[in-house]
Amino acid sequence: MFIAWYWIVLIVLLAGGYFLHLKRY
Repeated sequence: MFIAWYWIVLIVLLAGGYFLHLKRY
């Protein structure tokens, strides 16, 4: 299930980056 792991990592990075972007400003 490499695709499942790929989506999990992608969502985590996207959510983390979005959260840090909001926290920055």
